[in-house]
Amino acid sequence: MDAERVDLEAKVTFLERALDAINEAMIDQGRHITKLEARIEELHQKVEAKDAPEIEGHDSRPPHY
Repeated sequence: MDAERVDLEAKVTFLERALDAINEAMIDQGRHITKLEARIEELHQKVEAKDAPEIEGHDSRPPHY
């Protein structure tokens, strides 16, 4: 019976360590996702700014002249 208890304690210890490792990986992934989302938003704003028409004076010639 004592051997069974030692075996169960070893398994619990292994599972606790595995859970801690998975938790850290998820935290790291969450941070990485947050950074990527911020970068996507930044790039989206740059694209929006390029797509916005520039305001020119009324006396400017069309590009084909």
